[in-house]
Amino acid sequence: MKHHFLLFTLLFSISVFSQKMAPAKFSLTDKRLKELVAESPNVNLEIEIIGSDGETVEYNIPMTVEYYYNTFLRSVYDLRETVLFKNTLANLPKEYREFRDNPGIRQQVSEIYFQKVYGKYQYIDFYNYMKKCMETLRENVDDPGLTVFHREILDYDTKEKGTEANRKQMLSDAEKIYINLTNIKNAEQNQKHAKEGVDDYREIMSGK
Repeated sequence: MKHHFLLFTLLFSISVFSQKMAPAKFSLTDKRLKELVAESPNVNLEIEIIGSDGETVEYNIPMTVEYYYNTFLRSVYDLRETVLFKNTLANLPKEYREFRDNPGIRQQVSEIYFQKVYGKYQYIDFYNYMKKCMETLRENVDDPGLTVFHREILDYDTKEKGTEANRKQMLSDAEKIYINLTNIKNAEQNQKHAKEGVDDYREIMSGK
Protein backbone atom coordinates (compact mmCIF):
# COMPACT_ATOMS: atom_id res chain seq x y z
CA MET A 1 0.00 0.00 0.00
CA LYS A 2 2.86 2.33 0.87
CA HIS A 3 4.50 1.68 -2.49
CA HIS A 4 1.25 2.50 -4.30
CA PHE A 5 1.00 5.77 -2.41
CA LEU A 6 4.60 6.71 -3.25
CA LEU A 7 4.00 5.83 -6.90
CA PHE A 8 0.83 7.94 -6.96
CA THR A 9 2.68 10.86 -5.35
CA LEU A 10 5.50 10.57 -7.87
CA LEU A 11 3.12 10.46 -10.84
CA PHE A 12 1.16 13.41 -9.47
CA SER A 13 4.37 15.41 -9.03
CA ILE A 14 5.46 14.61 -12.57
CA SER A 15 2.03 15.67 -13.86
CA VAL A 16 2.18 18.99 -12.00
CA PHE A 17 5.74 19.64 -13.20
CA SER A 18 4.82 18.82 -16.81
CA GLN A 19 1.84 21.13 -16.60
CA LYS A 20 4.03 23.91 -15.21
CA MET A 21 6.56 23.50 -18.01
CA ALA A 22 3.99 23.17 -20.81
CA PRO A 23 3.61 26.33 -22.94
CA ALA A 24 0.44 28.39 -22.74
CA LYS A 25 -1.98 28.23 -25.66
CA PHE A 26 -4.62 30.73 -26.72
CA SER A 27 -7.94 29.11 -27.62
CA LEU A 28 -8.32 30.93 -30.94
CA THR A 29 -6.66 28.68 -33.53
CA ASP A 30 -8.30 29.65 -36.85
CA LYS A 31 -5.41 30.94 -38.97
CA ARG A 32 -7.32 33.75 -40.71
CA LEU A 33 -8.92 35.03 -37.50
CA LYS A 34 -5.58 34.85 -35.68
CA GLU A 35 -4.03 37.02 -38.38
CA LEU A 36 -6.81 39.60 -38.04
CA VAL A 37 -6.16 39.82 -34.31
CA ALA A 38 -2.38 39.95 -34.74
CA GLU A 39 -2.60 42.80 -37.28
CA SER A 40 -5.10 44.91 -35.32
CA PRO A 41 -2.56 47.00 -33.32
CA ASN A 42 -1.02 48.16 -36.59
CA VAL A 43 -4.26 49.50 -38.06
CA ASN A 44 -4.24 53.28 -37.81
CA LEU A 45 -7.72 54.68 -37.14
CA GLU A 46 -6.65 58.21 -36.31
CA ILE A 47 -8.11 61.17 -38.16
CA GLU A 48 -6.27 64.47 -38.44
CA ILE A 49 -8.29 67.44 -37.29
CA ILE A 50 -7.13 71.04 -37.75
CA GLY A 51 -7.90 73.00 -34.61
CA SER A 52 -8.93 76.64 -34.32
CA ASP A 53 -5.30 77.56 -33.71
CA GLY A 54 -4.27 75.97 -36.98
CA GLU A 55 -2.48 73.08 -35.28
CA THR A 56 -3.12 69.55 -36.54
CA VAL A 57 -4.23 67.05 -33.91
CA GLU A 58 -4.89 63.34 -34.39
CA TYR A 59 -7.96 61.76 -32.82
CA ASN A 60 -9.51 58.32 -32.71
CA ILE A 61 -13.07 59.10 -33.72
CA PRO A 62 -15.77 56.39 -33.90
CA MET A 63 -17.09 57.37 -37.35
CA THR A 64 -16.86 53.97 -39.06
CA VAL A 65 -17.87 50.36 -38.55
CA GLU A 66 -14.19 49.51 -38.99
CA TYR A 67 -13.40 51.56 -35.89
CA TYR A 68 -15.64 49.43 -33.66
CA TYR A 69 -14.52 46.24 -35.40
CA ASN A 70 -10.83 46.93 -34.94
CA THR A 71 -11.35 48.10 -31.36
CA PHE A 72 -12.81 44.67 -30.66
CA LEU A 73 -9.89 42.94 -32.40
CA ARG A 74 -7.43 44.97 -30.34
CA SER A 75 -9.20 43.96 -27.14
CA VAL A 76 -8.77 40.33 -28.19
CA TYR A 77 -5.10 40.99 -28.93
CA ASP A 78 -4.58 42.38 -25.42
CA LEU A 79 -6.44 39.42 -23.91
CA ARG A 80 -4.26 37.03 -25.89
CA GLU A 81 -1.13 38.70 -24.52
CA THR A 82 -2.23 37.94 -20.95
CA VAL A 83 -2.85 34.29 -21.82
CA LEU A 84 0.55 33.94 -23.51
CA PHE A 85 2.47 35.90 -20.86
CA LYS A 86 3.72 32.59 -19.46
CA ASN A 87 5.50 31.93 -22.77
CA THR A 88 6.90 35.46 -22.81
CA LEU A 89 8.56 34.88 -19.44
CA ALA A 90 9.83 31.45 -20.49
CA ASN A 91 11.51 32.96 -23.57
CA LEU A 92 13.26 35.81 -21.74
CA PRO A 93 16.39 33.76 -20.87
CA LYS A 94 16.95 33.34 -24.61
CA GLU A 95 16.75 37.09 -25.19
CA TYR A 96 18.71 38.28 -22.15
CA ARG A 97 21.95 36.47 -21.34
CA GLU A 98 22.01 37.73 -17.75
CA PHE A 99 18.41 36.72 -17.11
CA ARG A 100 19.16 33.27 -15.72
CA ASP A 101 22.22 34.11 -13.59
CA ASN A 102 21.36 37.57 -12.27
CA PRO A 103 18.24 37.70 -10.03
CA GLY A 104 18.18 41.49 -10.13
CA ILE A 105 18.13 41.61 -13.94
CA ARG A 106 15.60 38.80 -14.02
CA GLN A 107 13.22 40.75 -11.79
CA GLN A 108 13.70 44.05 -13.61
CA VAL A 109 13.06 42.57 -17.04
CA SER A 110 10.09 40.53 -15.80
CA GLU A 111 8.56 43.65 -14.27
CA ILE A 112 8.93 45.56 -17.54
CA TYR A 113 7.14 42.85 -19.50
CA PHE A 114 4.47 42.41 -16.84
CA GLN A 115 3.67 46.12 -16.91
CA LYS A 116 3.60 46.04 -20.71
CA VAL A 117 1.03 43.24 -20.74
CA TYR A 118 -1.02 43.90 -17.60
CA GLY A 119 -0.34 47.43 -16.39
CA LYS A 120 -2.69 48.00 -13.46
CA TYR A 121 -5.28 45.51 -14.71
CA GLN A 122 -6.02 41.81 -14.22
CA TYR A 123 -7.02 39.07 -16.66
CA ILE A 124 -10.71 39.44 -15.86
CA ASP A 125 -10.56 43.15 -16.74
CA PHE A 126 -9.26 42.34 -20.24
CA TYR A 127 -11.88 39.61 -20.63
CA ASN A 128 -14.74 41.89 -19.62
CA TYR A 129 -13.45 44.69 -21.85
CA MET A 130 -13.40 42.29 -24.81
CA LYS A 131 -17.06 41.46 -24.11
CA LYS A 132 -17.93 45.14 -23.86
CA CYS A 133 -16.23 45.90 -27.19
CA MET A 134 -18.24 43.12 -28.82
CA GLU A 135 -21.45 44.52 -27.40
CA THR A 136 -20.58 47.97 -28.74
CA LEU A 137 -19.81 46.56 -32.20
CA ARG A 138 -23.18 44.79 -32.29
CA GLU A 139 -24.94 48.00 -31.33
CA ASN A 140 -23.28 50.05 -34.07
CA VAL A 141 -22.59 47.73 -36.98
CA ASP A 142 -25.97 48.34 -38.65
CA ASP A 143 -25.99 52.10 -38.11
CA PRO A 144 -26.66 53.53 -41.60
CA GLY A 145 -25.01 56.76 -40.52
CA LEU A 146 -21.65 55.05 -40.13
CA THR A 147 -19.27 54.69 -43.06
CA VAL A 148 -17.88 51.16 -43.32
CA PHE A 149 -14.18 51.73 -43.94
CA HIS A 150 -11.91 54.27 -42.31
CA ARG A 151 -10.16 55.09 -45.60
CA GLU A 152 -13.47 56.31 -47.07
CA ILE A 153 -13.31 59.25 -44.66
CA LEU A 154 -9.65 59.94 -45.40
CA ASP A 155 -10.06 59.70 -49.17
CA TYR A 156 -13.49 60.54 -50.55
CA ASP A 157 -12.40 59.41 -54.01
CA THR A 158 -11.40 55.91 -52.92
CA LYS A 159 -12.63 53.22 -55.28
CA GLU A 160 -13.09 50.69 -52.49
CA LYS A 161 -16.39 51.59 -50.89
CA GLY A 162 -17.87 49.70 -47.99
CA THR A 163 -20.91 47.55 -48.67
CA GLU A 164 -23.48 45.71 -46.59
CA ALA A 165 -21.47 42.56 -47.27
CA ASN A 166 -18.45 44.18 -45.60
CA ARG A 167 -20.54 45.05 -42.56
CA LYS A 168 -21.78 41.48 -42.31
CA GLN A 169 -18.28 40.04 -42.78
CA MET A 170 -16.86 42.18 -39.95
CA LEU A 171 -19.64 41.15 -37.61
CA SER A 172 -19.37 37.50 -38.67
CA ASP A 173 -15.62 37.40 -37.99
CA ALA A 174 -16.07 39.12 -34.64
CA GLU A 175 -18.88 36.73 -33.65
CA LYS A 176 -16.73 33.68 -34.43
CA ILE A 177 -13.92 35.03 -32.28
CA TYR A 178 -16.32 35.98 -29.49
CA ILE A 179 -17.98 32.56 -29.44
CA ASN A 180 -14.57 30.92 -29.17
CA LEU A 181 -13.45 33.11 -26.28
CA THR A 182 -16.68 32.90 -24.30
CA ASN A 183 -17.07 29.15 -24.70
CA ILE A 184 -16.91 27.91 -21.09
CA LYS A 185 -14.13 25.38 -21.72
CA ASN A 186 -12.02 27.85 -23.69
CA ALA A 187 -12.59 30.69 -21.25
CA GLU A 188 -11.51 28.53 -18.32
CA GLN A 189 -8.45 27.28 -20.19
CA ASN A 190 -7.39 30.78 -21.23
CA GLN A 191 -7.80 32.06 -17.68
CA LYS A 192 -5.83 29.10 -16.35
CA HIS A 193 -2.89 29.83 -18.66
CA ALA A 194 -3.01 33.52 -17.77
CA LYS A 195 -2.90 32.63 -14.07
CA GLU A 196 0.11 30.36 -14.63
CA GLY A 197 1.95 33.27 -16.23
CA VAL A 198 1.17 35.57 -13.30
CA ASP A 199 2.23 32.84 -10.85
CA ASP A 200 5.55 32.47 -12.68
CA TYR A 201 6.02 36.24 -12.55
CA ARG A 202 5.33 36.35 -8.80
CA GLU A 203 7.75 33.48 -8.23
CA ILE A 204 10.48 35.42 -10.07
CA MET A 205 9.73 38.60 -8.11
CA SER A 206 9.88 36.67 -4.83
CA GLY A 207 13.48 35.73 -5.62
CA LYS A 208 12.90 32.00 -5.90
